[in-house]
Amino acid sequence: CPSCRQALAGSNPDIELFNPEGKPIRVDDIRQLRLRSFMAPSQSPFKVFIINRADLMNMESQNAMLKVLEEPVSSVFILLTENDGALLSTVRSRCKKYTMEILPDGVIADHIKRVYAPLAASFPHEKLMDIISQSHGSMGTALGMLDSSAPKSLMLAKEFLSSLGKGPLTVMEACLSASSLNRAEYADFCTHVSAGLASMALKNPGTARSCTLIYDYMQKQSERLDD
Repeated sequence: CPSCRQALAGSNPDIELFNPEGKPIRVDDIRQLRLRSFMAPSQSPFKVFIINRADLMNMESQNAMLKVLEEPVSSVFILLTENDGALLSTVRSRCKKYTMEILPDGVIADHIKRVYAPLAASFPHEKLMDIISQSHGSMGTALGMLDSSAPKSLMLAKEFLSSLGKGPLTVMEACLSASSLNRAEYADFCTHVSAGLASMALKNPGTARSCTLIYDYMQKQSERLDD
């Protein structure tokens, strides 16, 4: 149906993926989400809010969710979690639980290579598959294990990219952290940051100009390292 085709294309106005980065969820974030849930759907019978890493809601955030979970207004909430034990019993009691099936190693590997290419590229194929095999079919576990084993240059590149837009002090702290890298590590850092900036600019055209300026600077840094 048209709604399903829009959903697959990521363009359905009545489906919202909340917290795609999987960061800790603050109570103010939930309050904003709750306000949006009161808005009537555009073309579907109801709006769908998919909350990624719902287990990262603190107690205050979860309590803020209770009312809309109990009496939703033209909305459905899907809480994705790697650890349902982190959710309050009052939240769990208002939800219907679905356990995901174990994923084959090849499916996990293909997804990580496609969506998390810089992370996958930082590991030899044999090492990547070895870590994935230890995840026992869990995408979240595999990503967590890869993150904890990732090279320092990649972790600092992710830290730098996430600092953009958070104020000059946060950016400066990320730059100071990167200054601890040796020459080879810094070259990898520049490569990872450049790839991340290109991805950011494509996802959010409004950031294209600032991303391009930083990208050009990183390219000059890389060229200096090659001299």
